[in-house]
Amino acid sequence: MTCLPDTPLTFASKGIPHRYIQDPTQQTTTLCWKCGGTGQKPSKPNQKTTPLDCSPCQGTGTISPVPRTTCKPTIRPFRPPPGWTPRGPRTFGDPHDPLWAPRPGDMLTSLSGHWMIYQLVHGHRYTTDDVLTAAIAVTHMKGTHVDTYVDLGTGLGSVLGMVAWSLGVPKAIGIEAQGIHVELARKTILFNGCKNVEIVHGDLRSTEIHIDPAMLVTGTPPYFPSNRGALPTHPNRGMCAFELRGGVETYCFAAARYLKRSDKARFVFCQTGLEIPRSELAIKHVGMQIHERWDIWGRATQTQALICIFCCGWGEWVDNYRVLRLDVRDREGNVSKDMRVLMDVVGKAVLV
Repeated sequence: MTCLPDTPLTFASKGIPHRYIQDPTQQTTTLCWKCGGTGQKPSKPNQKTTPLDCSPCQGTGTISPVPRTTCKPTIRPFRPPPGWTPRGPRTFGDPHDPLWAPRPGDMLTSLSGHWMIYQLVHGHRYTTDDVLTAAIAVTHMKGTHVDTYVDLGTGLGSVLGMVAWSLGVPKAIGIEAQGIHVELARKTILFNGCKNVEIVHGDLRSTEIHIDPAMLVTGTPPYFPSNRGALPTHPNRGMCAFELRGGVETYCFAAARYLKRSDKARFVFCQTGLEIPRSELAIKHVGMQIHERWDIWGRATQTQALICIFCCGWGEWVDNYRVLRLDVRDREGNVSKDMRVLMDVVGKAVLV
């Protein structure tokens, strides 16, 4: 299976250039986080000595990611705790079969029930944010027939796979711009034997992606503007965390195109707890309302929610919508009861 080329990477916002560039050898690099591309160690005021070469980039001004082929392939089969049995369909592929074994730089890990997912060893991998987005979407759609489901910016297909596993939808579609993600997500689909799941290689901002209206749309937008903070060395991670192809507004506009015009249709997405007003404005701008918001606290003792999961649908805007709180871990550091329930929804067992 060959690596697919990425869709064009254009500026997410006018006047805000992204910091991933192409060097003469056509290897993707990122400007050094330490020197900002100058190649020199930042000097102190009134320093008279000759500036030294920057250590992280060794004076080049750029940092290249670890080549994919230098990373050993990894298989992490799920080892269920005593008393817990995986449920759901079996996988089509065998991780120990050379045909399905991960290649150098890839890893194969558990996803839902018996299902597994291909990921990059040193690239972006699915997290608690994805698990909660999928579980809350499934919980919110309980009792509603979902004939078509769309996941925006599906990445490796983690949310797509967990929702498809839980709901057993007749048709599930993921849209993804990064070629390497499309490649691995499609391999995951084949490995798990998902005949009703499809990956579309395209940009969310494009209006040329034609999909049947969906009863459920999910998304996990990047959290940070492209000019804020140091970009990860690996472009794959940077494009998942930073708004290089748009942020929450882009996802809301895309959801408005694909969400079925039904009172029961829902758009569920996650966003950082620092961007609640911005998310509300984006939802309101596309003619939707928030039915409920889940504020996710990493631990009960923390002072602010880490992320928020928004459950939205068509309708007039209402300021006083329902807000729920979920602690991933309690005050003692144990996985909370509510978190255990949501993990079980998407076929995951609590190991610690």
